[in-house]
Order: sequence, then C-alpha cells, then structure tokens
Amino acid sequence: MHARDAAATAGPRVLLGERDGGVLRGGTTARKGPTTKIVCLGTGERRGIAGHEPGLRLRVRYRLSRAVPLGVQVTETGHGRSFQAAVAAPRAGLWTELDLDLDRFVDEAREGRALAPGDRLDLVTVSAHGDDAGVVLEVSDVLLHRAR
Repeated sequence: MHARDAAATAGPRVLLGERDGGVLRGGTTARKGPTTKIVCLGTGERRGIAGHEPGLRLRVRYRLSRAVPLGVQVTETGHGRSFQAAVAAPRAGLWTELDLDLDRFVDEAREGRALAPGDRLDLVTVSAHGDDAGVVLEVSDVLLHRAR
C-alpha cells in the first residue's frame, strides 16, 4: 500500500500525520511529546491491514531533515502487542528506502515473542525520535510484500 493511496482506498488510512501532496509529514502526540514525529497508517479497526505470514517484509520510503533515531513498528491491537525495528543512525536529507523483514522485528515488551502467522498487522508506525522539535519526517511509500 502506498502512503499516497491510503486515503483513496478501503485499506489503510492515515491515522497520524499530515498529507502534503504525495507525502505524509510526521505529526506529534501529547504522549510522545513535540520532539517525536510520527506517521501512523491503519484501518482503525481490529481486522487490521493484513495477517502476518512468514517472509513478509515492510518497505518504507522516508526522508529526515536530520539524522535522529528512526523507529518502525507494527501493532496488533487485539492483544496490545507491538513489534519494532530501529535504525540508530539513518540517512538524513535524502529519500531513503528501508526494506525490513517482519520476522526479525522485536516485541516492544521484550518478552521474546516474534510475530506469528496470522497475527493481525493493525497499525504501521514510522517515528523519528530526538530532542529537536524542528526535525521533519516525511514518508512517501509504505508497502507490505513477500521476499522474492
């Protein structure tokens, strides 16, 4: 699912972030504060975007104004579980594509649980973390796909 198509389909839609042409610009939440920029896609319903399958990958195309830690998270809201990957030193200033193996995502609660086949992928969140409220996060594409 391309971020720019999310609002035009019955699939994922923008739950947090601002549309700026064909790009989603990260927004903020009171819980995370003004220095964390977030783009969140989902259906807003428990049925989710898709069910997890072994080998499923998540491709994200993003641009950061400064190099700050970048997080990518999928959430299964039915059981309140989140799984994440982090990029400690992402590229800044250029459009960059990440292709992440969802089987390698770490559960946020650190209980050692991996995504299991059939787990619902309810939300996909891309977040930029730092101590500078001026950091800009832009996301142009978010795509679930199988490895070739």
